[in-house]
Amino acid sequence: MKAALPILLAALAAPPPAAAETVFRCTENGKTTFTEIAHGPACQPMDLKVIEADPREATRQNRETRLWNEQRESQVQRMLDRESSTETQRRKSELEALSTGRGRRGDSRHGYARSGLDRGVSGISKPTQSPAPAPDRIGSDGRK
Repeated sequence: MKAALPILLAALAAPPPAAAETVFRCTENGKTTFTEIAHGPACQPMDLKVIEADPREATRQNRETRLWNEQRESQVQRMLDRESSTETQRRKSELEALSTGRGRRGDSRHGYARSGLDRGVSGISKPTQSPAPAPDRIGSDGRK
């Protein structure tokens, strides 16, 4: 018991660690502020619990974050590679179609009809026959 008394007195006399400094909550004119120095009777010390991070936990979290970043980077790279491959295949198909005369505009010699859009006509394509005359314009012989 006598040996424990000096240790207990030394622990009580020692200043608290820097992380455990007292913080005061002061209320003045309805406004609350937090400070390390009490400014008056309206300031009350706060009981703050300081929790220090476990170095092993920080190391574990850093390792998991690094692994996640590596996996995500790998996923993004695979998606970019797949997109590039698809684009390359599309271009190759277009070049192949153009080289065989089967371009987008089509060619009636190869069984593809040209649309009105291909002829530069917007909306409805031009009719191939002239429209029939209106009934009131038809004469007795069926002509105008």
